[in-house]
Amino acid sequence: MSKTLIILTFAMLFFGSAFELINPEKFELIDSKTQAGQIDSTATNMEMLLRKGMGIMEVERTLQGEGTEQRTSRSIQPQTSDPLDWNVGWEIARTYEAEPNSFNEPITAIFEAWTDESLDERPPASAFRLVRWN
Repeated sequence: MSKTLIILTFAMLFFGSAFELINPEKFELIDSKTQAGQIDSTATNMEMLLRKGMGIMEVERTLQGEGTEQRTSRSIQPQTSDPLDWNVGWEIARTYEAEPNSFNEPITAIFEAWTDESLDERPPASAFRLVRWN
């Protein structure tokens, strides 16, 4: 009798866990965890070291080299009534050849700074902050 009870208990545990795996909600959970792990494993070291808000000098130290400027753009947003609001956006793109990058692909970093309309020249490099990169 006790042997039969033990066998039934093991059978219920085995089939119970098997039915949990067949549940579609479990498949979605497992699949999302797998995808997240794959994304983490394909991310390069440089992408993990870069973060939004870094200055140009910080990015150059992180990537161990100066970037080649690809473009500069200036855009004017609608004027505001508050004199402290800056409505001129400056964006520069720089490409870096990152040696430590495992894929040896260049990284393009986009930096942004804001001024008011009274400043026609580009802000200093220290004003630009990293907003995105590839």
